[in-house]
Formats: sequence, structure tokens, C-alpha cells
Amino acid sequence: MSILPDLQEIIAEGRRRLSLHDPSSEVIIDDRLWAKIRAAYLGIVSSDKVEIIGSHTFKITTPENKALAISSQELPQCWAAIPYYNALKEYEKIANALAKQIGFTTRTSGDAKQVFKVLPSRGWKTEVGAGFQSKMQAALEDILNGDATDIDRFDKFLTDPDWSGVAKKLNRTDWIVSAVQTTGQWLAVGAARRGELVAALAQNTEIEPLMRAVIEEAVPVEVPAAAAGERQTGGNNTIYYGAPGTGKSHTVDTLSKKDEVIRTVFHPDVQNSDFVGTLKPVREGGDISYRFSPGPFSVALIKAMNNPDKKVWLIIEELNRAPAAAVFGDLFLLLDREEDGTGEYDVNCPNEEFESWFEDQTDDTTGKIRLPSNLWIAATMNSADQGVYPLDTAFRRRWIQKYIRINYNAGPDGGINVVQDGNEYVLDWKAFVKALNEHLTDELTTSEDKLVGPWFLKDSELGDDGVLPGKVLIYLWDDLLRHHGREVVFNTARIKTYGGLSGRVDEGKPIFSDSFLVKLAPLAAPATDD
Repeated sequence: MSILPDLQEIIAEGRRRLSLHDPSSEVIIDDRLWAKIRAAYLGIVSSDKVEIIGSHTFKITTPENKALAISSQELPQCWAAIPYYNALKEYEKIANALAKQIGFTTRTSGDAKQVFKVLPSRGWKTEVGAGFQSKMQAALEDILNGDATDIDRFDKFLTDPDWSGVAKKLNRTDWIVSAVQTTGQWLAVGAARRGELVAALAQNTEIEPLMRAVIEEAVPVEVPAAAAGERQTGGNNTIYYGAPGTGKSHTVDTLSKKDEVIRTVFHPDVQNSDFVGTLKPVREGGDISYRFSPGPFSVALIKAMNNPDKKVWLIIEELNRAPAAAVFGDLFLLLDREEDGTGEYDVNCPNEEFESWFEDQTDDTTGKIRLPSNLWIAATMNSADQGVYPLDTAFRRRWIQKYIRINYNAGPDGGINVVQDGNEYVLDWKAFVKALNEHLTDELTTSEDKLVGPWFLKDSELGDDGVLPGKVLIYLWDDLLRHHGREVVFNTARIKTYGGLSGRVDEGKPIFSDSFLVKLAPLAAPATDD
């Protein structure tokens, strides 16, 4: 069985991976991933100093006190080069073994340098001589167990730099980094430390899938700040939906973190007057009078209209926990947008009080309102929650729909304790969530929007004691499995009520069903007393 990959196929795979990223999209790296990247890089180049600036720049200071910066926008390029780096490391192993097999200590010292400094090249066989070539060929066949495909590929590696992408000679220690930088299509003048960064990303296997998730979820680059008086464009209405704990709110927060934000939460008692605004009593001197008090929609609208060079976000959490179309009322007609984000229609001011307030805020006397192009409306929701309202078709079609899938590579770090047969095990939280969801899907065909996302818990909720937080248990017991299926996850032979479940957790007793424990056992590590 071949062990050496076809380098032309690997190079093509790198280009395919790079094509997955839209270069006009912003690459947003969170603090957790930056920390992993920094640690991995320092494991490769320990003499450098590294600091993360904002969420966008990897600043390196060399021992010579030279500084360089790598933008987060380059990380997809680094990620795309990981398979090529890994492939070259396989070829390096064979080259090292070859040096020892033919009598050298290493390929980079002593007489070996004279041989490996001509590799790779098309004329190497002539330069080393027929006798030495035969010795190398015999050694190579022995190392590769006579595998014809591997022998042919390694011969191409030594002979055809165009096929391998390797330009520097194998007596050097930087030939892999150089090849990665060249094949990764960095300009030589700006390629410093990029190869080392690729090596770092490749060494830590946790980083690769996290980077893939970042690239898949890259968001459009912000519109450059408009000149004074020039209105930003591109506003839209987007619903972000998915299972609880998938990071819907986090996604919206990331998109809007540099902009003006007005946030509200819908619930069953929210009415149109709460959302738009209403008259409220105020004390003026010794008298009580009434004044229009704007709701979150009106506040966001005025802020966008009066600040044309800024992006303004109205963020609605839990959109479907209220009858959304009724809360918007006639205003939902405003949600139709032109291509630049401006509202397609205008509507009359909802009432005289609003009209008077609106005129005071904007000097607009038309009595009509229309969404400006610099107003973004983002809503989050989970359609599988209990007690939610359906969104009617006329309302929903005016929104972009973005489904946030469950990503098991993201989420808080921490472990939970699992008790089985008197033994206690520690299980990584994200691994537990994945096993739980697979078990629910296999045994109950639970739909994805009812599963548990890794961000169901925050870092602070995964304590050192390893106790599974009650919010997870009550969601499973009371919400998801209220009517059937509790026995699939829990040991219902011993647990009859949620109080009983909570008590067994406090006492450190087993709570899960045998069938679920079978799924968890291969993932667990023995608990320690540290």
C-alpha cells in the first residue's frame, strides 16, 4: 500500500481548499483560536515573540528585533497549504531514512551535503554517478518495501521540481517552508514566517477543523467608512436559526461588534407598542404629562437615519417567542429592500404621537417612514423551542434565512464527570455533546433543531468539579424528552422525577441509561484527584 501522496494531487487539493474562501469576506478569529495558533507557532519558532492585535493581526518580533505582521485574511491561505506541508513531511521522512541507509548520519551534515545539495534536479543521476545512483536505488526499494508507486513518486520528487513544487535543495533545513511559501502563492518579499505558520497549523490537529469552520462561516467584509454625509449601503434583514447552543447570538455579535447596536428580546407579551413606542407618563415640575417613548425599532431607525456613515443594527433575540408579524404590524411592509439596502416602500407613521416625535428627531415632515440602507435587522430563533409562534409566509419571505449548523469543533473547553459501575470518568464537553446528539438521532430520530449545540454552556458553567449543569439536564428531561424517550438517555429504572435526577447528580450516582453509557465509554478518561 502506497504511503507517499501524489504531490500534484495535493497541490490541486490546496487550490481547491483556497477556492472555498471568498477573498472579499472577512476572516474573524476568536480569542480561543488565536491562542491555539499562537501556542502552536511558538512550538515551531520558540525564539520569536508573538502578540495578537485586535482580532485580526498576528504580530511577530524576531530575535533580531525585526517585526512583521500576518493578517487574519492570510489564514485561509495557510489553512489551504496544510495538506501540502503534511505531504512534504512524508517525503522528508523517506529522505532522512535514505541518508541513513546509504551510510550518512543525516542528510544535512558531512559528506551527505554533497549528495543532497544536488537534489532535487533533473540531472542528479549524472551528478552523483552510476554507482552511487544504484546504491540509492537499492536503499530506496528497501525503505519503501518495493512498492512501485511509492518508488516512482519519490523518483519524481528527486527529479522533477515542477511536479513536487520543491525548489530548494534537500541539504537545507528550510526546503519545506520554502516550498510551502512558493506553492502557497505568497510573494517572496512578503512570505516571511508564513511557511512556519503553516507548519504550526499542521502540527496541532485541533486547529485544522476550527479553521475550516471559520472559512465556511466567513462573513462579508465591512463596507469602508463612508465619507461624511454619504450613507452606508447593504442593509438587510436576516434570520439566524438553528439548535440551541449553536452560537446564533455569537454570530450576530461578531458581525455587529464594530457597529451601533440596539438589542431587544421578544417574548409572548411583546406588543407592537413595545416594539415601536407608545405614550408614557412623565413628571414635569409638579404635573404629569404624556410623552412618546420610542421602542427599539424606532430608536434604531432614528440612529440609522441621523448617522448615515455608520452601520446600525437592530438585533431581535428569540424572534418567534412573540407573534412577530403582529408585533411589526404594518411596519413589516418596510422589510422589502432595494439592492442597496434601502426600503422598497414607505409607510405612514403609525400614529400622530410617533409622527410628531419622528419629525422632531429628523426634521422630516412627510409623515412617512422608510428603512435607510445603513440599517441591518438581525433576528435569532430556534423553531423547535416550546411555546413559539409560527412565522407566516408573507412575513418570513422578507428575510434572508441563515441556518447555523452544529459545529463540534467550537465551544467551551471543559469536562464533565460520568459515573458508571462505581467508576468516575471525565469526558470532554464537546465530545459528550456529539455523543448525546448521535444517540438521540439514532434512537429517537430527533430532528437537528432539537439537539444540543456546544455553546449551550458557557466556559464559566463548566466548573472544575465536572458536574453536568442543571440547565442541560432540565432541557433534556423537561423540554426535549417530556413526552417520550427519557429512558433512552436516563436510567429511568431508578430515576422517576427531575428531583430524583438532580439528587443523584448531587450524590455522584449514575444517571445515564446503559445504552447511552455504551456510547460514552470509548470517549472517557479516568477521573483524577488533581
